[in-house]
Amino acid sequence: MPRKKTSVLAAQSRSPYFWLVPILLLAAALRYYNNIAVALWHDEAFSALYIRYPWGEMMHRIGLDVHPPLYYWILRLWSYVFGSSLLSLRGLSIVFGVLTVYLGYIFVKKAFNNEKMAIVAALFLAVNPFQIQYSLEARMYTLGTALVLLSSYLLLRALESRKNLDWLYYGLAVAACFYTHYYLFFSIAAQGLYFLYYLWREKKWMLKGWAAYLLA
Repeated sequence: MPRKKTSVLAAQSRSPYFWLVPILLLAAALRYYNNIAVALWHDEAFSALYIRYPWGEMMHRIGLDVHPPLYYWILRLWSYVFGSSLLSLRGLSIVFGVLTVYLGYIFVKKAFNNEKMAIVAALFLAVNPFQIQYSLEARMYTLGTALVLLSSYLLLRALESRKNLDWLYYGLAVAACFYTHYYLFFSIAAQGLYFLYYLWREKKWMLKGWAAYLLA
């Protein structure tokens, strides 16, 4: 019996979820802790204010802002369900912050085909002070980080599978990046450089990949 229990525990420890689930719970706890200790600051106040306007006026004011509209759209829909309290506003950033940890895991696993490296990457993202700080703000930064990791993962998957649907998903993720923050252009440009390197390495010009960029 002891040997059987030991083998079961060993098998469980080899499962990615044995480590990933506690890491995600740790990430959520670190992002939730002391989340509302500080009042809304200047930029967060714009997030809270925009979603209180009617949709037409909100879109007009977003058009005068320096940021694209996707985050405000999502925050508006989020507020319909969870309200517009301080914890609710920042709660959306917590969700995307924890999602960033998971997306970091699947991206590293896909990129390096290494489960242990993916777990370590997820742990580093979970305890990273910058990632935690941005999860304490009702702004689009954790959404942007999550989308960059998602689009990077989808690019690798599309290059591997070469399926039209995967390229479509990648194109949508890239478009979402552009509609979240203009600085994400640099991350997408880095993906483009990798795509060119992949073409050079494989000596294959893939029209589907170019179409994904053009559609985005």
